[in-house]
Amino acid sequence: MSKIRLRTKFLLSLLAISAGLTAATLLIVSYSVQKRVRESIREELRNSVNTYKSFEKQREESLTRSAELIANLPNVRALMTTDDAEPSRTLPPTYIS
Repeated sequence: MSKIRLRTKFLLSLLAISAGLTAATLLIVSYSVQKRVRESIREELRNSVNTYKSFEKQREESLTRSAELIANLPNVRALMTTDDAEPSRTLPPTYIS
């Protein structure tokens, strides 16, 4: 068996230690980055859901107001109070859809 010099043993052990520390550091950094990215995505999704809920609420309020305005139009009120079986005969063509 060939004799390995002491300097070579030290270099190989230093190389093994350096490689181990580098691998451990990369694993820790990778885990940390993944954790932060997941948290960031979670926060952005939460904000998106809140924004969508706010938009949905505003749209619903707008539609409610529009329905109230349309219901209070004199033509619609008059149409709702008539006893005609077919109100489309009494309305001008512009009101029939």
